[in-house]
Amino acid sequence: ELNNRYTKAQTYSNAEIEQRITDLLGLANLQDTAIEKSAGVFTFNNGDSLLASSLSQYNWVITRFYTADGVRYNLFKPSEATSGNRNIVQIVRSPVRYAEIKRDNDNILFRVVDGSDVFDSDYVCTMKMWGIKLDGIDASDISYNNETVESALDSLLVPAYITATHEALQTEITATNAFEINDETGDVIKITGNEPTQLLTNPNFDNGTTGWTTSHSSLSVSNGILTITPLGTTYYAGISQVIDWAAGEEFYNKVRVRVTTPNIEKIDFNVSADGNKPYLPPIYNLVQNQWYEVSGIYTSNVQGTQLKIHGVKKTTITNEQFVDERMEIDYVMSYNITDFKKAGVKNDDGILFANLTNEEIKSQLDIWVENGFPTVVEKLVSKSDNLFNAKFNTLSSLDSENLVTNGDLLIDSNSDGIPDGFSYI
Repeated sequence: ELNNRYTKAQTYSNAEIEQRITDLLGLANLQDTAIEKSAGVFTFNNGDSLLASSLSQYNWVITRFYTADGVRYNLFKPSEATSGNRNIVQIVRSPVRYAEIKRDNDNILFRVVDGSDVFDSDYVCTMKMWGIKLDGIDASDISYNNETVESALDSLLVPAYITATHEALQTEITATNAFEINDETGDVIKITGNEPTQLLTNPNFDNGTTGWTTSHSSLSVSNGILTITPLGTTYYAGISQVIDWAAGEEFYNKVRVRVTTPNIEKIDFNVSADGNKPYLPPIYNLVQNQWYEVSGIYTSNVQGTQLKIHGVKKTTITNEQFVDERMEIDYVMSYNITDFKKAGVKNDDGILFANLTNEEIKSQLDIWVENGFPTVVEKLVSKSDNLFNAKFNTLSSLDSENLVTNGDLLIDSNSDGIPDGFSYI
């Protein structure tokens, strides 16, 4: 019924206008546009005023006047409320009284006047006003079902993520956060790759000393930095953590460390594997308060069971004097490179880790550990229905990426009967 009333290009009678105003005032949304006289006060008394600028955001203002004789409504444009202009509505027939809205310099004045435009300060009349915006309204201004239209639309239009694991994609994802693909319908599908596993517990000391064991030392953590204080019982002090490094596998390690006192000769990095074996080169000639970042790849010939970091005192001080020395560690990182190779991880140039030297792998991981691991899909291969807007190649269950150049023996560029890249023995 309301929709039928509010059609364009129609002329309304006074009764119809009053009905429209009544309908508008009955709308729950309109209550949000009630104009305040002061904080939390919406009723204006005869003789009150408010700043004209407080109405400038509205195209129209509806007024409702209360008297002992009844209620009257009126409608005016704030843009037309200029000095000398006024808007009046008769509120009493005998004696005649009018409710007047008038511009008075920077203010809008509400007062009751008689037929000669004389202010009647004794007449009791109150007024309420509601502002109406006919343009410049966006979805965040309109209430809908206990929220705004904007938030309601967001719940419909902002895509929900579908988490998918696709076996044929896993070996093509280099390291790993989240990856998104738009399919042909515009839906967003989020694929999660194989995030590399950090082998150490609490590598950044975010959880204090959890996971780490003292070695002739006491430990404390402040702002993510581990401080090692020697006990003075022997010539070295540090930390260790239990590990399980399988024989024959390769491990990337990186440590950020410094000394803050002058009498530590070197820092050792050893792994318990049928005796102590260095997994990183030791640091000599330490400069006090200078951070050192050391990284490398270690191949375990026998099972590794414990990772150690030790500071060794200079021979110029005694064990007892060693208690005054300090060593700090920012982080200790460790990743299984063998797992990277098995997963088909590629470097930033698209080369498989299996085809890189250890030095090349170290250089790439130094970058990733510092800047974050990427997520890259090189190709999409599937034997299932095509869920993505991409071209798929069908592979047999035995097909994989061949690491041997000219492995199908089809190229013989010099026609000598021997495929390129091969020789007789």
